[in-house]
Amino acid sequence: MAGAVDLSQSDMEQRFTARRVKDTFCDNGSNVVGQRIYTAISSARRMADAILMAAWTPEQIEILMAEDDAVRSATLDLAMSEGMVGRMEWEVSGGPRETLRKGAIDTLKMLAQGQLRSIGEVNGAGKNPHLRRASVRTERTPHTYV
Repeated sequence: MAGAVDLSQSDMEQRFTARRVKDTFCDNGSNVVGQRIYTAISSARRMADAILMAAWTPEQIEILMAEDDAVRSATLDLAMSEGMVGRMEWEVSGGPRETLRKGAIDTLKMLAQGQLRSIGEVNGAGKNPHLRRASVRTERTPHTYV
């Protein structure tokens, strides 16, 4: 569902540094980022969209992606974790890939469930429908003991 807000290698480099991106996505020793980065970004964007669709429409998700640094950062974290697939040094249990992926998914789920508010809500994406309405307190009647 990747749409108007496409994430790029430049976005990855701003999030992780150009060196880290090259180390992760250069497979042939050329010191040039390979095509795998685009597959990782596309896959990450689809995962992020799928999680956020629990609360927002595709159009609203585009606004969130454009307006909310937390949404973009989590999506880029997912892309980086996708780039780490198959790298034994990052595949260890509790290692950087697992930590990055879990943190990104947790952030996106918290946004979708309304546990974390998105700045995109006030910038046009609309209120998360999972937010609980403020409960109205009513006066309690005193108990009468007979």
